[in-house]
Amino acid sequence: MRILLIDDETNLLPEYLEDSGHTCETLRWVRDEEWLRSQLDRVRPKAVILDFAMKPPGSQQYEWIKKWDSATRVVFYTNYAKAGPTHNEMLRVCGEERFIVAKREAAMDVLDIVAVIS
Repeated sequence: MRILLIDDETNLLPEYLEDSGHTCETLRWVRDEEWLRSQLDRVRPKAVILDFAMKPPGSQQYEWIKKWDSATRVVFYTNYAKAGPTHNEMLRVCGEERFIVAKREAAMDVLDIVAVIS
């Protein structure tokens, strides 16, 4: 599966995803909606792994991605998965708990992420 990872603190997750047979491209920042759209057009991902705690906010980026293609799977991958108001905002945007994955260790997290986006 072609995956776009949007995360300013990438770890070994791209390598683990590629070892699992996926193609992964990484963006460490997003300028604005137009710029993100150009990257989505270039990469053509089937799924996006999105760090919530970025600028622009993850909730806004989520909406831009879904506007680009509503069928694209988006999973929040963040250190703030269980933080009250932040968790509630992610849940409001994505609608399901399973689309919020807490960052722990990339080797462990990759199985959870792949299960959600498959």
